[in-house]
Amino acid sequence: MKLDVHIEGENIDLCIPTEEYALNSDWYSWFNDPKITRYLYQGETRNTPEKQLEFFKQEKASGQRVIFIISDKNNYIGTISLSHINKGQADMAMVIGQQCNPRMRPYISLESIARMSEYAMTEMGARRINSAQHMELNGWQYRKEILGYRLEGITRQDFIKGEERANLMRSSLIYDDYLRLVDVRGQYWDSLDSMKRRLKSLPKERFIDRLDHFLSVEGDAYYRDVFDL
Repeated sequence: MKLDVHIEGENIDLCIPTEEYALNSDWYSWFNDPKITRYLYQGETRNTPEKQLEFFKQEKASGQRVIFIISDKNNYIGTISLSHINKGQADMAMVIGQQCNPRMRPYISLESIARMSEYAMTEMGARRINSAQHMELNGWQYRKEILGYRLEGITRQDFIKGEERANLMRSSLIYDDYLRLVDVRGQYWDSLDSMKRRLKSLPKERFIDRLDHFLSVEGDAYYRDVFDL
């Protein structure tokens, strides 16, 4: 089945899902793949087409989530959404399936975030977009920084799934930084070639590593003194 394109990109399109697509596509199966759900809260229970349809209908009715299906111009390979939309803020989430070309995966993920972020800022009136990832996805946080997603903190044992307790990285894109990037580049996403060049030019010393070291060394020392009072 063919979905209507809502946002046309360079390497991806963001398409409007339908109830028919939710029920009769492999959308549901992305959340059954342990490689995909390793760092997601989903995956502990089996998803089905019926459950996917029910989720889609509930979220659509709530008005609190905007959902698109990601196309690589040939196939539908993932989904991206903005949720908890309130007072100019929203939370970003994205899942890319295994059908995605591995060599293009980093760039497809990046452009999908860029197109959704721009849509939120220019069409939805968002002034802040929040994002959170498992600490083991620190490479993804590093790459997102070229889109203005600044790391704001690490929350301890905030990812809880089964017996796992892990830290989360929290970042955001604010409207002022979005405008600054548009002013510098002419467009928020100017071209894949330009983004590849920026990725190669990122600082070798990552901010996530500096912050993690500060919190684990300086922070632990400080709070040992506090707790010993």
